[in-house]
Amino acid sequence: MKQNKKGFTLIELMIVVAIIAILATIAVPMYQRYIERARNSASQSLLKQLALAEESYNVDNQIYITSLTDNVTPIGGNAMSGLAALAEYGFRPDRNVAFYVTGPGGTAVGYVAFAVHNSGGSAVYAYDTVGSTGVQRVSSVADPADPASVGSKFGDGSVEFTFANLQLWNMVDGAPVVQAATAMKLAGVDSEGKVIGK
Repeated sequence: MKQNKKGFTLIELMIVVAIIAILATIAVPMYQRYIERARNSASQSLLKQLALAEESYNVDNQIYITSLTDNVTPIGGNAMSGLAALAEYGFRPDRNVAFYVTGPGGTAVGYVAFAVHNSGGSAVYAYDTVGSTGVQRVSSVADPADPASVGSKFGDGSVEFTFANLQLWNMVDGAPVVQAATAMKLAGVDSEGKVIGK
């Protein structure tokens, strides 16, 4: 009696495995690029949202906020931190994006804001109103032996990016709160301006 055996041959299985491997080699890098673009977009979006709040605050108070933690007193208002003042103008920090704001000398001149997604491989971005360059990628490192020291200068050259100043912020009960330092997973920036994870 003749038995009819059904199934796949070894060659057929090897062809299927080869096709899956080829598809994976194409899909994985595309997915990684997609994730990187999304993280970079989050940083850029935060900077643009911060810029809107800064400009709104400047229209009402004729001054820019150049520190998130120092107290400011809006015209006709009470003293509050710079970040709380920006929150009053619609700014909401993304808990996955570390950022800070600084300014060269006089606050009426403008400000420079920096942002980076809290993950390895993300780029650091700056929004420079002093030099009128808008959102740009921070790409130079002052000392390759010390990746936390980035040597990009902004505005009139008096504002230098300092990686250690980046902080993650959350809104808790409507008030901005800095996250614990242990939440930071960032160690510095490589020569391409991408974040090095801890």
